[in-house]
Amino acid sequence: MALPDRYLDESGVLRNLLGLGDRAALAEAETDLVEARFLTWSGPQERTFDQAHLCAIHRHLFQDVYEWAGEYRTVGISKGGPDGFWPWELLVARTDKVLGALRAGPLLRGPLGDEIFAQQIADLYRDLNHLHPFREGNGRTQRIFLNDVAGASDRVIEWQRVRRDENDSACAHSLSTQSSSRLRSLLEPVITTEADREARLALAAKDLERSRPTTS
Repeated sequence: MALPDRYLDESGVLRNLLGLGDRAALAEAETDLVEARFLTWSGPQERTFDQAHLCAIHRHLFQDVYEWAGEYRTVGISKGGPDGFWPWELLVARTDKVLGALRAGPLLRGPLGDEIFAQQIADLYRDLNHLHPFREGNGRTQRIFLNDVAGASDRVIEWQRVRRDENDSACAHSLSTQSSSRLRSLLEPVITTEADREARLALAAKDLERSRPTTS
């Protein structure tokens, strides 16, 4: 028999620091507050790529919304299908294994070719998605963590170019098959270097400036 979800109030809404009991109102407020925090993430002084690093991201993003921001869930969760996420009782041990492999592997050890980087980052995304260590906010936490990892190779993942439905579909596929193939296909077109990204933004700004009507 499933245990009751302590994170939910009597009406099935996540208990929150805002005192909101309506699911739609909470979703709107959460989005606004988390987006503001998203823009201010600068990372810990030393990026350790361990459980403390992952939890610090979640705490930073959701500190205004949930009392349990930065803490692992203590209930089982799934995404409406038969394929659940990692059992909560085993999260600490499994997350330690996943992040230990990251720290010992090639992603944090200097330059990588584009194909190797894309495969490695897709594999990590698959593993983090399967963990889903937090009751809410895993995707947004993963995106920052993966960009922190990408930064070690002087790369950036331009998440704003990823469609939500395509991301959800690729994540669901990786969960049911344990394959990272669709995640790799999703990420490869949006992986760039910081220098290329800045050059593209500068070019777009010049194009915008040229398109403005001149005044006499």
